Amino acid sequence: MEGNNRRGRHGEMVYRPSREHPAELAVQAWDEEEKFAKIFRFNPVAMSIIDAQHGCFVEVNPEFCRMTGYSRDEAIGRTASELGLSWQGSNNDVSQDPVTGRAALDVEATVCHKNGDRRVALLSCEALELAGQECVLAAFRDVTESRRMEEELRVMNLRLREWVVELERRTADISLLGQMADLLQTCLTTAEAYEVVAHSSRLIFPEAAGALYLREPGTQQMGIAGSWNGDFTSEHTFEAEQCWALRLGRTHSMGFGEPALFCQHLPHPVADSLVCVPLMTKGESLGVYHLRFNRRETREIGPRRAVQELAQAVAEHVALALGNLQLRETLRQQSTRDPLTGLYNRRHMEESLGRELLRAQRAGRPLGVILFDLDHFKRFNDAFGHDAGDYLLRELAARVTGFSRKEDIACRFGGEEFVLIMPEATLEITIQRANFLREEVKRMTWESRGRTLGPVTLSCGVSAFPNHGKNGDSLLHAADLALYQAKNEGRDRVVCAPERQSARA
Repeated sequence: MEGNNRRGRHGEMVYRPSREHPAELAVQAWDEEEKFAKIFRFNPVAMSIIDAQHGCFVEVNPEFCRMTGYSRDEAIGRTASELGLSWQGSNNDVSQDPVTGRAALDVEATVCHKNGDRRVALLSCEALELAGQECVLAAFRDVTESRRMEEELRVMNLRLREWVVELERRTADISLLGQMADLLQTCLTTAEAYEVVAHSSRLIFPEAAGALYLREPGTQQMGIAGSWNGDFTSEHTFEAEQCWALRLGRTHSMGFGEPALFCQHLPHPVADSLVCVPLMTKGESLGVYHLRFNRRETREIGPRRAVQELAQAVAEHVALALGNLQLRETLRQQSTRDPLTGLYNRRHMEESLGRELLRAQRAGRPLGVILFDLDHFKRFNDAFGHDAGDYLLRELAARVTGFSRKEDIACRFGGEEFVLIMPEATLEITIQRANFLREEVKRMTWESRGRTLGPVTLSCGVSAFPNHGKNGDSLLHAADLALYQAKNEGRDRVVCAPERQSARA
């Protein structure tokens, strides 16, 4: 053994290791450095010495054996690849490895345990010379648990960021829902509500096209009331039974990467993800709130449940607002409309006449009034019954509505008397229109339940602003006197109030 002895750089006695007897030479070397050997053996870090030329392990400590699962005898004389060790930048050829051939610090390594378990370690190495041979002192620090904790922390941070984003989005959605609810509550008509729904839907679902369908009164047909971000011309109407949401009475979603039953009112083939939400109020469906998402963008709009819940929240606000507006419209109709003829009643007539007179006075424009009634109406009731009389009044109201201009206001004054307010109509034009109406009614054939009711004639009294007065009472009084005169002169005629009525007013 002494033939292998030589002095090291610092005068210490070292031995030349050999491939044939690595364990024996290593023990002899560590006997000279007993203190260092103790540090090596009892170090909590997996320590090893590798022959840089041959790539085999010369010595390993107990921690290395625990980490790899190999005993000291099994490890010494074998290469890193044979023990299932690998690291970045290495082909497990230590003699050519730029890491183990030089000093390196915290290079990530993979340690495959003898039982197949994989561990992650940080490899630190330092080149050294033993007995004139180049070796590498390699330390493997197990960081598997810390990496696992880092990964868990990374996942938790990612989820936290996602939750924050989702919370911000939910907060924004709630804010937009609140704004929509405020706007819907201030709407005076359903037309305004449709505009609010379309505007708010563009903000809440910017990536979606959509439409609002409402049930046609007295039918099972759904008609489109508004749409946004898309063309729904081909889907303007459909039957209620064609929509699963209406048949089920709950939200129905389609697509979103899952198999589903598609509504029959949709175009085919369907290449989108869709949501239909019934608009329910007091147990009845008013219509459908429909959303359509491009499937390529479905991942960006969130999970189906979140989209469905948000769409349902929007639909609830819309249904409540439309239900209130329809109730308000019904009450308004009852307070301003005559239930038999559908024309405005006397109360609304008086309000409208006062309002139109103020406009006429401010603009310096005329206004005409026609007061007319059915001649011998009592005779019709006696001869044909009250049902025929009601039919006659309804049909006359329909004819007057069709005869009137958009700006004219047709009202039932009481009994068989009617009033037609004509803004911006001069006295001459009002007289012409009264005669035209009288002649049209006289030429018509009236039948009820297969019976001809006979010729129907009208007597008309005409007045105008400013010719016959400056307020509603004076104009109606003048027209009433003219109507009374027409009756006395034989009926079936138009009589204009005399100018002297203006002086009296």
